[in-house]
Amino acid sequence: MKSLRAIVLGLGMLLVGMPLWADQIPGNDPRIIIGSGSGSLPVGSTFLFGSPSGTSPATSPCVVDGIPEADCVFKNSTNSTFTSLAFDVDTTLPPGSMLGCTTGGPFTTCSIGPDGDGIFATFTGGPGVLPGGDFSIAVAGWSPDTDFGVGANGMTPPDPGTPEPGTVGLFLTGIGGLGIALRRRLRFER
Repeated sequence: MKSLRAIVLGLGMLLVGMPLWADQIPGNDPRIIIGSGSGSLPVGSTFLFGSPSGTSPATSPCVVDGIPEADCVFKNSTNSTFTSLAFDVDTTLPPGSMLGCTTGGPFTTCSIGPDGDGIFATFTGGPGVLPGGDFSIAVAGWSPDTDFGVGANGMTPPDPGTPEPGTVGLFLTGIGGLGIALRRRLRFER
């Protein structure tokens, strides 16, 4: 009887989880696309951006430091040519899906591999992005609110899983409030 319940529960969880993977069928696998562009948001050799819908710029802007960039076009604001761009994405892919990358514009090759907490993709080759030059990034097929850390020229991309300072401050304020409440409760019980 217990094993029947376990089987029914497992099948129920599978049926509930299937819609979460429905957009991950072949052809809709997550991908990162690099291209050319013009009119852009300046970025340094490392930056983070998020995709509210998981598909940007097609269905939502790329968001950098709270600033939406509708076309996901960025400007190299350093004095160095970007000869490589590395992406760190802290997520796991649904079973059966594969990460794809498409090169174009400033880069000719892409390599993909796992890292300690997700996926790492590096774009290299080609002319790169000159200082003051523009480049576009498109992401598609990711989960909503996916964040991407980007590093140029061998710089380690910022970890997209690292919380913003405001989030850490709010967390610490909550912990402090719980400590004060516990202290008052213990004092009241004496």
